[in-house]
Amino acid sequence: MEQQDFWIIFDACLNHLPAKYAQVFMLREMIELSSDEICEKLE
Repeated sequence: MEQQDFWIIFDACLNHLPAKYAQVFMLREMIELSSDEICEKLE
């Protein structure tokens, strides 16, 4: 139950970020790309 609550809150927080910031956050923290890889991917 606690894990499900975490993901609900996480999703709500992520949805309040500007789209580009949310994308960068996901690439960095969830997919674990480096800053250079993110910059290259997002130009």
